[in-house]
Order: sequence, then C-alpha cells, then structure tokens
Amino acid sequence: MFWISFLRRKYYLYFNYFLYYLKIKNFGQSQIHNMNRNEVYKYFLFHFYKYSSNKIITHRYYFSQKKRGYGEDAFHSMWSYLFYKFQPVSILEIGVYRGQTLSLFKILSEQLGIISQVFGISPLDSSADEFSSYVNIDYEADISLNFKKFNLQMPKIIKSLSVSPESREFIESKEWDLIYVDGSHDYKDVVRDVKISINNLKSGGILVLDDSSLFTEFDPELSVEFKVKSFKGHEGPSTVFQEMLKRKDCTHFLGVGHNNVFVKN
Repeated sequence: MFWISFLRRKYYLYFNYFLYYLKIKNFGQSQIHNMNRNEVYKYFLFHFYKYSSNKIITHRYYFSQKKRGYGEDAFHSMWSYLFYKFQPVSILEIGVYRGQTLSLFKILSEQLGIISQVFGISPLDSSADEFSSYVNIDYEADISLNFKKFNLQMPKIIKSLSVSPESREFIESKEWDLIYVDGSHDYKDVVRDVKISINNLKSGGILVLDDSSLFTEFDPELSVEFKVKSFKGHEGPSTVFQEMLKRKDCTHFLGVGHNNVFVKN
C-alpha cells in the first residue's frame, strides 16, 4: 500500500512539474545555492522522490507512521546532500525523540562508506519542551526497537538535558563534524545549545538548527500542492537563527524548510 501511495505522489510530481524536473541534477551538479528558499525546498522534495534509495524511502515512511517522528520528506534528501558533501565522522544530535535522525545518520554513513561515530543527547522523555506533543512510551526501548528494524547498531545516548553538566562535559570532550540542534525550543536553551555546539565544532564542521525559519520567506503552503505537510518553525529557534546570521564564526550555508545549516569558519 505504501509503495502504491509513493508512486502516485512521485508521478503526480512528474506530471505536474516535469519542466522543473528537467532542471534537477544529482547532488554533484546541483545549483541549489543559486535558488531562493522555496525553490530549494522544492528541489529537495523532488530529489527525495527521484534519487533516494529504497532503504531511505522506507525509513522515511516508517518514521512518518504512528508519531515515530516529525520531519518532512525533503529533509531526508537534505541530510543525504549534507553527508555526500561534508562526509561527517563525529556526529551529535541534541534532542533525539524516537531515533529517526540518528538512524538516518547511520544509514547514510553505511551507504557512503563513512566510518562515523553517532551520538545523541536526550532525557529520553518529554521534559523541558513545551512546544511539541509526545507519546507516553519507554523511549530508550523504542529507539532500540527502531534501530533493530533497520539492522543498525544502537548509538550512545547521553540520558540528560543538554544544559546539564554531564552533557556539557560530553560535548566539550570532542571536536564535532556535525551537530544537529533539535532539543528544547525555548530561546535561552537554544542559545546555550548553539553556543556550545559552535565552540566545539571543527573548522568546516556544520551545525543544523531545527524549527528555525519562522521569520524567513519560506512558504509552507507550497508543500500543499505536492500533497505533503510543512512547518516554518518556532519563535525561539527562529530568533536564534536571525541572530546567527550576524555571527563571524560561522556562515549560513543552506536553508531547507525549517532547517538551517551553518558552516563553522
């Protein structure tokens, strides 16, 4: 049933936007940095349907069911592009939820032959986040189950809030190639997460800030015509994103929907 639905959506896109498809090339030849934010989103949405492997597509479908994850189809393609371009080895996600992104990092590492080290920081409950709706489950057991679903080794997760001394010590113990900030959406917490993340990124490393496009020109309604749902973000991360644009130690690299990517200078 899923694959029937997937093919219907794929060919809906092809039929209605085949002229746009003629402009889409694989990652190594893409012109995404010359596009505006809405064109970039459409590019990655199209790219998901045109180039993603069956495992990536199945992974996205699995986590889109039963509230296993939030995210959007275009984000799976965005992460594929970032892994293709930056080849990250030391990887951290702040705010794990049910393991969608961490398991995707593992799959992309396998597919690209990257011997990565993937870590997460999360209290493994719904504490310290008043902006999202969570299910009442054993998150640790659930993440383990989800990783087994895709034959992946369980990552190391620091079971704590990102502001705790234990988490701060762990972040500062390594130099990171990639940090995904997706924990608390409270402004003060996001500021702290971004500050410690940038301080401990390698030069050329990337920081991805989730839920941070509320004050941009991104139009989430454009996804409706493609029969998918989109979201601009929350005020806290979006305010931090605007502030990050003025920083001298990192450069805005890419925006896909409510995700924004920075490279450390």
